[in-house]
Amino acid sequence: MIARHAPLFALGLALVATGCSSEGASSAAAPVAGQDCPAAGVTACGTTGDGAPAVLACSNVLLWTVQAECALECLVNPDTGAACNGDAPDTVGPEPSDTVTDTGADVGAEDQGRGTDENLDDTQVDTEEDLEPEEVHFVDLMPDFTPPWVKATNPSAGQMDVPLPQQGEPLEIVITFTEKMFEPTLGDKTIEVFDPAGKNMAFSWEFTGEQKDEIRLKVAGAIFPSSPYSVELSPDIRDLAGNPMGNTYQLTFYMASSGMQQVYRDLAAQFAPVFYQEVAAELPQADYPTRFDLDGNWVAEDNVTFITSKASSVEPYVHFMVTETKSHFFIYYVLFYPYRYTVDEYNRFGNDTAGVTVVVRKSDSAPVVLETYFKASGDDERSFSFITNEAALIPGGESPYTYKFDEVYPQTTLFPNGHATVYISKQKHESCSWLKESNGFLDGCILNPGIKAGMQKIELVYKGGAVTPLPNSGGTFPTTASDVGFGLIHIMESWWPHRGEMDIGTAKMWAETYAYKPYTSTIFPNRPTLSGDLPSAFVDPVGNDNGRPIWAWKYNPQNGTSFYDMPRGVLTLDPAVHFKQRHDQGNKWADWNGTAGWSLDYCYNAYFNIDYRGLWPECSLKQ
Repeated sequence: MIARHAPLFALGLALVATGCSSEGASSAAAPVAGQDCPAAGVTACGTTGDGAPAVLACSNVLLWTVQAECALECLVNPDTGAACNGDAPDTVGPEPSDTVTDTGADVGAEDQGRGTDENLDDTQVDTEEDLEPEEVHFVDLMPDFTPPWVKATNPSAGQMDVPLPQQGEPLEIVITFTEKMFEPTLGDKTIEVFDPAGKNMAFSWEFTGEQKDEIRLKVAGAIFPSSPYSVELSPDIRDLAGNPMGNTYQLTFYMASSGMQQVYRDLAAQFAPVFYQEVAAELPQADYPTRFDLDGNWVAEDNVTFITSKASSVEPYVHFMVTETKSHFFIYYVLFYPYRYTVDEYNRFGNDTAGVTVVVRKSDSAPVVLETYFKASGDDERSFSFITNEAALIPGGESPYTYKFDEVYPQTTLFPNGHATVYISKQKHESCSWLKESNGFLDGCILNPGIKAGMQKIELVYKGGAVTPLPNSGGTFPTTASDVGFGLIHIMESWWPHRGEMDIGTAKMWAETYAYKPYTSTIFPNRPTLSGDLPSAFVDPVGNDNGRPIWAWKYNPQNGTSFYDMPRGVLTLDPAVHFKQRHDQGNKWADWNGTAGWSLDYCYNAYFNIDYRGLWPECSLKQ
């Protein structure tokens, strides 16, 4: 009887197993998904990236893609092309037990000479009822044309406070794809890791498991705190079917600040000023200091729209930063306003800043200097500086005014109960001392008893971190309130990590950059410096001016005040030099002697990654 496979055999089907060839054919290696192919539309037997037998099709981009993964083997029919042969044996032909062959070698002499019809008459043919049921395997021949993509990452996109790796350990980044990936398309040709300055970093990689849909990058080199790191995946990365991602994937995340910040959080809380925030009757919410991402994102362009028409309440916040020398702490308090809404529309702009610095003597934890900062307009950036009688900086018998301090007060007057009282004007957001009442028109910060008595203001007080929302009630925000709690946000955990996002433009934070230059002289040699540019101004959606981040502040009054010009950024990046050069041009302040004086050596300066805490005896312990 004729074998069940005889019809295929009678058609002269040439069957080739995956990775093999029929007898007499060339033994070229079977193609692999993702490799180049000769012409679009051609099919062939080959393997997936995992080595499984598969029907491959040549895509329009001339790369083999998996059309179907075979359960057992792939066979080639010269007439119909490649196809999966589910449970077929390796060879196809008549089964000896069921088939009578008609070759001359197998038939007897009595049968020789019979015609074809006689052969047919003598051959037993199975009827439909005689055939045994045969299990049929249906192979999914649907082609995979879906491009892969990134399903998840760790760290996640935009994640803040990513833990720093242990010393000597690499930074690990895990990327999970939507499907199995083709290994030859992964590596340093298609994956790039960038440091905060945008420079490529070396890394190794590996699949996390046998599924091959997840990789782990191990990034070598120094990893800096409070800094952005980015990964970019090429659109040429492919899945096992050879489908490319098609688009570039970018991931950015932000490392945590250097450890042991609690001592600085405690200092910022201990000396947090009381702010008397003057509030305008029109658009009062524009005079509330708050956080940059008050609308849930880090885009500068939409802050004005949010504060003017979308905010249902505003939570008051003040940003802070602490730098430490051997002799003093410099505690910066930065107030951010989404909108400077002035009477004169030509002076309006988005994303304004102002602030104050409290200088604390470490030997007895005494606050000794208060310095304010605000931007009048353009490059006109002003500051007032006040000192206590107990500061022990001015040589005996000399006047503080000779040292360019605006006023001198007893410590209990300038810092009642340890907290300075700071006045912030409405709309222009001038940062001033509530005590100073003698300023003229050109000075700004005009205050007198009459103005104070009629002022609409919000009293902002640090209350252990409890934040008092200022709500929109009936379409208006409050213009007066007392004992309103504000929160503290670390600059190193908010603005500074975003400094590396230098895609200047309206869709980002920054409008301009600058190259920081340290102030050096024979008195100030070898000051710390930075590589790469820093952002110098926020995007202004209004189009008139730009507020500045704290690291781009500069004392640069344009109202006729005599001052010593220092490069932009020295005021906050190198405060030990700023204060001494601004107030001690005669170099009469006593140098640090181990117990007293003014030190230029930093125990901790996060901007320059300087950290000698726990190493130098004069420095704080890491707590």
